[in-house]
Amino acid sequence: MTRFPRAATLAVALFACNGDKTTTTDTGLTVSDTDTDTDADADTDTDADTDTDTDTTTTFTPTPVVRDARFDAVVATLEAELGDNLAAGASIAVLEQGQFTWVEGFGTAVPGQNVPMTPDHILQIGSTTKQMTAATVLREVDAGLFSLDDPMSALLPQFSLALSPDWTAQATPHLLLSHQGGLYDLIVASNPPIDSDLADFYYDVYGPNLWAMSPPGAFWNYANPNFSLAGLVAEVHDPGGRYWPDIVEQDVFAPLGMTSTYARKAEVLGVGRYAESVGVDVTTYNVGPVAMADVPDPASDRPAGFVWSTPSDMARWGAFVLHGNPAVLPDALREQMITPQVSTGYYGDHYSYGYGEMIWDLYPLSDGFHPLHVIEHGGNTLSFTSVLVMLPDQDVVLSLLSTGYGDDWSDTTEAVLRAVVDPFPAVSPYTGEPFDPAQIGDHVGTYLDEHNVGDIIVTAGGANGLQISMPVLDQYGYGVDPDLVPASTDLWFVMIDGVAYDLTFIGDPPQYVRNRVFVGTRVDGTTTTTDTAADTGARLAGPPTPSPDEVARALRAWRAPSPIKLPAPRR
Repeated sequence: MTRFPRAATLAVALFACNGDKTTTTDTGLTVSDTDTDTDADADTDTDADTDTDTDTTTTFTPTPVVRDARFDAVVATLEAELGDNLAAGASIAVLEQGQFTWVEGFGTAVPGQNVPMTPDHILQIGSTTKQMTAATVLREVDAGLFSLDDPMSALLPQFSLALSPDWTAQATPHLLLSHQGGLYDLIVASNPPIDSDLADFYYDVYGPNLWAMSPPGAFWNYANPNFSLAGLVAEVHDPGGRYWPDIVEQDVFAPLGMTSTYARKAEVLGVGRYAESVGVDVTTYNVGPVAMADVPDPASDRPAGFVWSTPSDMARWGAFVLHGNPAVLPDALREQMITPQVSTGYYGDHYSYGYGEMIWDLYPLSDGFHPLHVIEHGGNTLSFTSVLVMLPDQDVVLSLLSTGYGDDWSDTTEAVLRAVVDPFPAVSPYTGEPFDPAQIGDHVGTYLDEHNVGDIIVTAGGANGLQISMPVLDQYGYGVDPDLVPASTDLWFVMIDGVAYDLTFIGDPPQYVRNRVFVGTRVDGTTTTTDTAADTGARLAGPPTPSPDEVARALRAWRAPSPIKLPAPRR
């Protein structure tokens, strides 16, 4: 059964999820549940979870605004970026040594209306969710239900990749949680908010139709299905038979006092104090205000990026990441989340990935790299943006949530860091990985991505030493600039229809050329797989592979906000 909408599957047609609860006020001061659900689960209320309680009216106490005088000068920076971003509103929390020193909302919670944003408005946190999924998996490892090195063939025996049949025997939870699964990146926003669809989608749609772009463990490459499948592992092995949203809410959020954090949009609708957004209409791809009813909530992708929260709750989460809580995880496993598990391949060894966490030992700011130990993971949905930055050495957590698609809060983040770190370390002499033209000869060759963009042919010459041709894209009318642009010896950019796509050459000599959503495997005789000009010609002589829709899907997917801070191309 194929269930892919149109050509683009990252930002696709919406499954509307209307609220089934009623609230007495927009501010969420009182909440009631009508308890008249008609869904098929065992609960007695109107949300989609599996609890059996009867929700009653509760009293909500607003979070007071707090702002230390050090942050007065940061407000102008935040407001300037708010004006430059799509967001109409933003909310921030700073937690220092266990004390909130800044908690405040800015702008409006409803685009075009005078509804002041408060610290209690709830927003989507996007991929910041991934570290919470890591915690659910690690809890089950701690319980002895499986190990981080067990093969997926044993953990999910019903799942297989039809186009990469060896994948399940090679992939493990360790590789999924560290983005080494090699999977094709995909989010289908139109998928329904029905809890069972996490299993149904991966068993019935993703597995039969999609593939691994590289062997598991070959290198780091960001892909949302790594974490959706990790969430499915947690769900399948949960002794209570719970769905992933219940697991994370009951076992992670509740012990940490994260009382305003939810894994289902229906629950947020029931609370009522949510912010609305300016983002992408997934039926037209137009940018503008997005009603809450039109914000996607695909159950198939919740473990990868669809949790809802407030900055104060996210700061509580950050405190757990830094200091732990034995009710959630023993320290030995929690520390694995913030221990480098693999290099990202960007910025040398200064930028690594743990389990759902990005880890820096030199952090890039406006004037260069600074020797700051930073743990972070931002998040983007088609409507909301999340910033979560943690400083272990200073015991500081910064969370900023905003109501726009792809918002940039780099100036505000930097201003907060400079306010809380004293003394602030001097800029490092490191300026990025070097570019050595004498070392690029081994990059020349043919790399094949048979499912996404076809042949990637790299030759010597041109303005910067390397040129590229992508014949399938040429046949489909895409404009590919022949001159690659270097950022370092191994990291380059290709311009396709005026958009820069990063290409990292991996291996010595390179065996792969990597982008987030397409990976070329070398096929010109330098690996165990051989390829000749005649092979390339034969591929191009027949019907183009991949199809136009597959190419469009891959190229569009890359344009979603990326969690990777890429350096500027060298010119």
